[in-house]
Amino acid sequence: AALIRDSRLVLAHSSTAIGLAVMFRRPTMLIATRESYGHWAHDLTMQAFSRALNTPIRFFDEPESTDLSDAFKIDQDAYDGYWSDYVKIDKSEDAPYWEIVYRAMVHWLNDHGHRPANGKNEGCHDVQ
Repeated sequence: AALIRDSRLVLAHSSTAIGLAVMFRRPTMLIATRESYGHWAHDLTMQAFSRALNTPIRFFDEPESTDLSDAFKIDQDAYDGYWSDYVKIDKSEDAPYWEIVYRAMVHWLNDHGHRPANGKNEGCHDVQ
């Protein structure tokens, strides 16, 4: 994550780590070779990322036909859409995932009558 956070440009292919580039608002260049792009599953994944981020797929085995003039461009609307469609639902709580899961577990345990052996919810006192 730190490598992506500290980068000026993210070179990516079909990887869910693209979500980190979106989170850190880093320009993302989708790269492939014609050989790797020839597999149907890879093609569909790359095309989906390309549409979602509004950025072209660049074939680095064809450098003479690869336009890099907009490599550092970010389509803010596309990144916002990617964020809300794939990373974080708009109406979800703005808290770390572990905290949301922890609270949900404590509530579920409390609702179902489960208590620690000592009868206290130590460590759970701040959970609403």
